[in-house]
Amino acid sequence: MNDFIAGIKEVRIFLMAGFLFYLAGCVSVPQDPETPEEGTAIHETVESSEVGIEKKEPPVVQKTKTPVTSSKIGSSQVGLEKTLNRLGAKIVPGLESSQWIINKGGVILKFVEGSRRAYWNDQIVFLNKPIVFNEGQMVIEKADVATFLKPALSDLKFKPRSDLIVIDPGHGGSEDGAKNEEMGLAEKELTLDVSNRLKDHLESMGYRTLLTRYDDRLLPLKDRTEIANRENAAVFISIHFNATLNETAEGIETYILTPEGQASTADSQGSGSYEKWAGNDFDALNARFAYEAQIDMLSTLQRKDRGIKKARFAVLKNLECPGVLVECGFVSHKDEALLVRTPVYREKLALSLSRSIDAFMGGVAKQPE
Repeated sequence: MNDFIAGIKEVRIFLMAGFLFYLAGCVSVPQDPETPEEGTAIHETVESSEVGIEKKEPPVVQKTKTPVTSSKIGSSQVGLEKTLNRLGAKIVPGLESSQWIINKGGVILKFVEGSRRAYWNDQIVFLNKPIVFNEGQMVIEKADVATFLKPALSDLKFKPRSDLIVIDPGHGGSEDGAKNEEMGLAEKELTLDVSNRLKDHLESMGYRTLLTRYDDRLLPLKDRTEIANRENAAVFISIHFNATLNETAEGIETYILTPEGQASTADSQGSGSYEKWAGNDFDALNARFAYEAQIDMLSTLQRKDRGIKKARFAVLKNLECPGVLVECGFVSHKDEALLVRTPVYREKLALSLSRSIDAFMGGVAKQPE
């Protein structure tokens, strides 16, 4: 590995001149958000409340010409090259300084040393921690093997325990969620509308469905999870919309439960709870589910990609099945709110989510007679 890295450094000296146009800005440099980009509104905090929290703009991490190093390999890290060998994949240097590319069977992963932002087939994924050089080799967090490498590069075996999809319309009752009073938009109404549309699409595919709420009522977060567990759900999806004081914030993002021992994407100080929850038994499957949901929504709705992120949302922590929380657009963004309030947008969104669920489930539902 040391000889390989030394050779790469020599080759890069000759390649730099040929690729100056990349470094000059023709290809954007991924930023390293220790927190989500400005405007992210989290509707459910680590424990229970559904209060939106505005996040600050993340710091920009410049790409380095030399490897990012650390003094020793931690117990939570593993060698990247050996891990990729086991997965039947190889790593090669990218065109930009400190960029690396993994390609297996048409699946392309990209990352930059020292950055938490990575790419899975051009889909943004926020790593738990940056991939760095330690003791002469590249190392990756074990949690990122589970939530990035394995879901992307291996054939995960998911055997759904049922054909029941539990759909969770966020908020309800006295909890309006995100609002745009000028346009008359309330998140609790939008999520219920999308959930009902999603229910119809899934049932037309042959799946059984269950909504955590069917009308405008307040439902404790723990009850939403308990419904999925009690009814033996195959998967759980919680539907939300965003809002923030930053009116330029827009786009779609999908959340999975933060792995044990890791900081959530928004936790720049690493001050969160690091304990394991029941939902962590599905870390790899959660990541695969999130990828299917995010990439289909982006393709269908043509909105900005805000990435796959991690948080310890109350509705995800105690799940006994794979689950994700999707943020389907900003009602605080003028143009995006105009889209969100149209039935056409919400119908496209529901259809997209039904396709992604079916893809994740492997099309196991029996077509209705």
